Amino acid sequence: MNNKTGAIVSNFLIIICIILSGSITKDVSTQATRDNYLRAIEKVKSGNFEGALTFINQAVENEPENHEYLAYKG
Repeated sequence: MNNKTGAIVSNFLIIICIILSGSITKDVSTQATRDNYLRAIEKVKSGNFEGALTFINQAVENEPENHEYLAYKG
């Protein structure tokens, strides 16, 4: 493999790593948002409406287009 081919392969691998890390970060963020939504539900069940509002607001802030979160917020 010559230097030019090695550089291309190296750049390609760097790009793949960047794409994968972005995807993993998004998955973690989505899960954290879902966890906030589930915490809000638990807070409502226990009667802690102020705590529920904190968690559902965080979920809506992270995913403002999510109709499930918006409907739960009311």
